[in-house]
Order: sequence, then structure tokens, then C-alpha cells
Amino acid sequence: MPELQSPTEVASWLGQQRRRERLSVAPLVTRQLDEASHDIVTECVAVTGYSSTDVEALWADQRQYLSVLPLAADSVMQDAVFDGIRKRSQTLRRGPIGKLLICIPSNAPVPLLAMLAATALTVGDTCVVAGPRLLAPLIRRVLSCFDGLHGLAYFAGSPRTLVADGLASFDHVYFMGSSSAYASVASACVNAGAGLTFEGQGNGLVYVGSTPREQLAETVRLLLEAKRFCNGRMCSAPNSIMVHRSAYTEFLATWTDLCPKYKLTGPVDQLVSDCTAAWLKENTIIGGSTGVSYPVLCSVEEPAALPSWELFAPVAAVCSVNSYDGAERQLTANRYRLQASYFGDDPQELERFEGLNYARLCININPIDQDPIAPWGNYGLSGHSPVETFIDKLTRRQLVEVGT
Repeated sequence: MPELQSPTEVASWLGQQRRRERLSVAPLVTRQLDEASHDIVTECVAVTGYSSTDVEALWADQRQYLSVLPLAADSVMQDAVFDGIRKRSQTLRRGPIGKLLICIPSNAPVPLLAMLAATALTVGDTCVVAGPRLLAPLIRRVLSCFDGLHGLAYFAGSPRTLVADGLASFDHVYFMGSSSAYASVASACVNAGAGLTFEGQGNGLVYVGSTPREQLAETVRLLLEAKRFCNGRMCSAPNSIMVHRSAYTEFLATWTDLCPKYKLTGPVDQLVSDCTAAWLKENTIIGGSTGVSYPVLCSVEEPAALPSWELFAPVAAVCSVNSYDGAERQLTANRYRLQASYFGDDPQELERFEGLNYARLCININPIDQDPIAPWGNYGLSGHSPVETFIDKLTRRQLVEVGT
């Protein structure tokens, strides 16, 4: 696997690459990943602090994705006749983007890296992967499972350096990371004439309606499971929870029965800061075993006091609302439009909830439980990425019109 150290080396390597045909890489890569699975999972646990149970769950998603990738790519990559109002031949063609830079985040190196790299090679892209230095050994280990395949390289330098000085060599950038980087990455892409898919932070909001006790207990269990997964460091993790006043006391009691660490009312900024600092100091690995003390639930007095940023830790904020109207105001005002969750069964509330402008709406499901082959996207401050599959995101569309 080529390992590049500077934007100059990247430009030289890309300049030597020729237009590539599509490759059937999934079977080979899957076999080599399976052989290396123990080492990669162990390394991922050591680097991220996630539990082995959570990393193995991500690994299973990766394997399922790779198993359906060849057929899914064949379906997506078909040309389609477009019937317009002009009397001419019109064909909508699908093909590789070309020279692609993939920047992966620190919080989800598995399964994103293997899934994105395999997709890029499958559709015919030439791809350079970049990521945080902390992940360098893990990235090298995963990419070693692609040895023998052409069109893939690893940039071992700082991704910021490549974004600042090397984008002129690329046709497109697929960037996953902090939303605060959007302005600089977008500006660099504009100046270099490169396309951009940007996927940033989440700040997921949750509304829990007035529900029977049995249903409420299941709701709390799902939210705890979601917030514990990967230590709450996933953009789809629940961030702020708004509970109907009729269910609020029971919600808190059920949460504290299942998870003993709970903070009382106070300034949310300080509560969140204290809880996050305590968790980082304890370096607790949490995977759903009995007696775990995380995630922490911070109770705030009103919806306006809920955090307006992604917490990125096993910490959630909760408050009581008088009705869905109060929750809807917060859902509408939220500038991070990645996803929102609803728990309940009121038809009128559901109709209003489904009209919200979010990339993903979750109804009565664990919000962290995502289908790896399903469409995915980011709106608002969460990023600029259409709700599409990875295959769609890593291909281009081209309309070819011929006069008759």
C-alpha cells in the first residue's frame, strides 16, 4: 500500500494513476479483513477506548455491507434513459468521481474506513485516505487488507496540510469530522475546484411522549443503549431528551434504576463539563454490563437550557415539556439537522414530527442502530451531504444528450 508523506508526493502519485475500471474488491477484502479481525478489533479498542462488544458490532456492520456491495454497486451504476420534454436522446450515466480524498474522523475508524475504501475501488475511483495521527497504526492495519489492489494510497501526514495545500490534485473530497472545520474545508475545495461531501456533528434531539409504563421502560432502555454505545461518541447518539411532563418522573426513576449515576438540576454547561471531565479521568470503558455508572443524565429546568452543541461523551441532558409543542420549538430551532428521535404513538404528533427538516427521523427505535447500506446524510450545521448511500456519494452523474 503506497504511503504518502506530503501534498507533493500525493500529486505525483495521483499523476501516475490512469483511469480505472470498476473492481470487484469485496470478496478479497472481506477475506483479508476476516483474517486480521482479531488484531484490528484489539487495536481499535486500545485506540478509542470503546468496548470490544461495541467494536465487534461495528465490525459486523462492515461485513454485512461488504457482502451486499457488489450487487448494490451493479444496481446503482446502471445508465438510465431520461425522458425530457425535448426531442432528443437523453441518458443519465453513472460513473466514478475520479480522484477522491477521504478524510475519516477519530471516533469511527471501524467500519467507515474499510467500507468507504472498498466502495471507492468498486465504483472505479482512485482514492487517498487521510486521518488523525492517533489512528495511523490502525489505518495502516486496515489498509493492509487492500494490498494487491491498485488505486488506493494512505496519506500519513496531517489531513489539515493536505486540505490546505493539496486539493488541486483531487476531483472530490469526502470529509468526516468536526462541523467547525466546514468553512475552511469548503473554502479550500472552492479554491481548488474540487467537489465536497461534508459530514459533521450531530446534536441529536429526542422527544418522549406520554406513554404507558411498559413502553416507557423500553424507551429508556433503548436510549441508555444508544448513549452507552461507543461511549456516546457517535454523531447519531442522543444528546438532549425532552420528556412529556406526565412521564417525566417515571422516566427519571427508570433511568436511575438502570444506571445509577445521575446529576441533579444545575447550569447545564457546568454539569456537562464536570461529567465529561470525570468520565475522561476515569477512562471508563462501557459496554452494557451490569453496574456501569455511565451515561450521566443532566437534568435542566427548561428546554431553552438544553445544550446547543454535540456533547460527544456518555452524557445526556433531559428536561420536562408540557406538550409536543414545546419539544417542536426546540426541534425546529436546532441548527444541527442530522437526526431527531420520537418515542410515542400520538398520530397528530407523529404527523408533525415527520414534517421536520432533518436528514434522518427515528421513530420508536434505537437512534444509534443504523443500516450500513441505507441512505445517510447531513443537513444544516451537521454538514452538506445528500441523503444517499455510500455508493451514490462516491459516484458522479452525467447527462449525455444527442440530437436526433
